[in-house]
Amino acid sequence: MYTNAMAKSTLSVPKKKMGRPATGHDPSVTVRLPVDTLTQVEKWAENNGYSRSATVALAVELGMTILTAPAKPGRAAKRRGKPKAD
Repeated sequence: MYTNAMAKSTLSVPKKKMGRPATGHDPSVTVRLPVDTLTQVEKWAENNGYSRSATVALAVELGMTILTAPAKPGRAAKRRGKPKAD
């Protein structure tokens, strides 16, 4: 019989985590859209070769660009019902 035990290994093997592995680097976001809007998104995505997710991301990005662009002079005044300055 062998009386000498082998030395313990100094390598540590990381344990596998439970669950599905991460598929992407961006966080997942859930939105609720009316059926008509979702239908339009899906139709646009199919016609232009995008996924539904990419189409929604593109639309949000475009919307944020439009919202952060400076307004044209007089445009805000029209919305408020005030006459344009000459």
